Amino acid sequence: MLMPLRDLRAIYEVLFRDGVMVAKKDKRPQIKHPEVQSVSNLQVIRAMGSLKSRGYVTETFAWRHFYWYLTNDGIVYLRDFLRLPPEIVPASLQRVRKPAATLAIAHRAARVQSVEGPTSYVPKPGRRVESERGRARELVFGGVVSRGANVAKCPARALPSVSNCDTV
Repeated sequence: MLMPLRDLRAIYEVLFRDGVMVAKKDKRPQIKHPEVQSVSNLQVIRAMGSLKSRGYVTETFAWRHFYWYLTNDGIVYLRDFLRLPPEIVPASLQRVRKPAATLAIAHRAARVQSVEGPTSYVPKPGRRVESERGRARELVFGGVVSRGANVAKCPARALPSVSNCDTV
């Protein structure tokens, strides 16, 4: 597809800056791309298809959206096309450093949460929360029960249907 060089350059600049490109599968020429100013969605799809055929991007499609990711060869090609120095890298390759203070707080909060249990559980007001020991004391087991008869109180080898067995 023929397109002005300034539009192609704008597409490549956004792709190099972010390292990824997203476009909705809408090939109507009047629909503009939301990230690249004054460029139609169709032009973005065609430019990315050209880069894909040369192996400079990898394509993924999900839920009516195309996702393109720059490869190492694509970074070299766009750096040459846009005449950029080698120090400039896409945002997808830049590492984000977190301050040490936030890391220490996150580790401390995780330890407290694992001891106290999940923080999302809040008992309903007015209900009494019993401990696990209190519940265990209330349960009484009176032997093995089978088909409504207490087998532990029946004589040996007696069937539950025998009338001399106590039923529960």
